Amino acid sequence: MINRIISGYTRSNVRVPETMSMGFKIGDLDVLPGTTGFGHLVGNHRGAGDLKIPITVVNGAKSGPVLGITAAVHGCEYNGVITCVTLGRDLDPKQLTGTLVLVPVANPPAFDTRTPFYNPLDGVNLNRVFPGNPYGSSSEQIAHALYQNVILRSDVYIDLHSGDMYEEIPLHTGINRVGDADLDAKAEKIARLFDMNLLCIMGKGIDDVGATMETEGMTFAGLRSGLTSCGNAALAGKPAVLIEAGGMGTVEPRVVDIEIRGIHNVMKYMGMLSGSPDTSLNHTPCYGMYIVKTKLGGLYTPDVACGDIVKKGQRLGTMMDIRGRRIAEYHSPMEGFVLMMYTTPVRASGETIVILGRLTEKPESH
Repeated sequence: MINRIISGYTRSNVRVPETMSMGFKIGDLDVLPGTTGFGHLVGNHRGAGDLKIPITVVNGAKSGPVLGITAAVHGCEYNGVITCVTLGRDLDPKQLTGTLVLVPVANPPAFDTRTPFYNPLDGVNLNRVFPGNPYGSSSEQIAHALYQNVILRSDVYIDLHSGDMYEEIPLHTGINRVGDADLDAKAEKIARLFDMNLLCIMGKGIDDVGATMETEGMTFAGLRSGLTSCGNAALAGKPAVLIEAGGMGTVEPRVVDIEIRGIHNVMKYMGMLSGSPDTSLNHTPCYGMYIVKTKLGGLYTPDVACGDIVKKGQRLGTMMDIRGRRIAEYHSPMEGFVLMMYTTPVRASGETIVILGRLTEKPESH
């Protein structure tokens, strides 16, 4: 079973008998107060061996809230990996109240093989199958393990993402509204503790739309957030924040620093670290994530850049075939922020051109 945990050890490398323990248990990993433990979520995938997901638990000297953080849900999004590794190494559990649960590599098959977007074992996007299935494919089992052992155990959940191997994005945070005023407000407050000036608000009717623009050879549809890690955390009553920072298969020290400072800020807000959080950061909201796709493959040249504000009808870019003939132009279906673009010119039919965030909340989303 994937939600069984083995191979756990603490920094003191001493295992404590079950009858003596008063530590933080997550499967078979048992981390005493004031120590840091390392282990694995382990599940059966195929006959050759188990699937291991690394996990780090920083258990504070004093009991308190639990903050769960995952990274590398997509295998080539590296900034969050370094953020988690750095936090697990540098945080002093003796100065901590509560427990920090870190999953630096949530998708080991994709991470180990440098596979963007999908788990190579089953060809599935891990962030579209939450809350998972303990008897499902590799990705479904991973999602189930993360949901049961990390998300449901956390008082606050943060999922660290970047642009994947050939994705460019502006720094932004994201939350999922579920219609619970207190929960939605708390998630937004936590998202605003990160030094990223763009906040993408999803869920509760905001992104549940789709349309086809046949004259442009283009489709656009709202991202369904209910199958994502943060969407399921929110549906489970957990304040959940998506972080999108950096990309293109690189590690950016500036981005890692922003993430670490933001997480420290969250831990101060939760009472896990001493001091007051910085609540002076300014954020501009956008609503939904709308994926603009092409119906024709070819070589794409963009006319806009990540972070731009585009007007409805503004040209996003052009497509030409391998002979150099222009075969399509693509225009924005709305006024919004450019939240993601591919950095390579090659586009297959049905692939993403851009992801947009609407500037204003639609009336039907209220």
